[in-house]
Amino acid sequence: MKAHCIAVIKANQPKLHQHLKQLPWRDVPLLGSVRATAHGRDEIRRVKTAAVPSAPCA
Repeated sequence: MKAHCIAVIKANQPKLHQHLKQLPWRDVPLLGSVRATAHGRDEIRRVKTAAVPSAPCA
């Protein structure tokens, strides 16, 4: 089956966060970026997509 998954992974999921952090993100092109101020913080959100073989969508 072919499917698309969207996930936001933060540091409060340490094992998954560390696994994804090791992927070659510098080689993945940046698709978009948004900068905003929210909750008293300057936030930058970047969008990159990558296919990860054998990744469960759950």
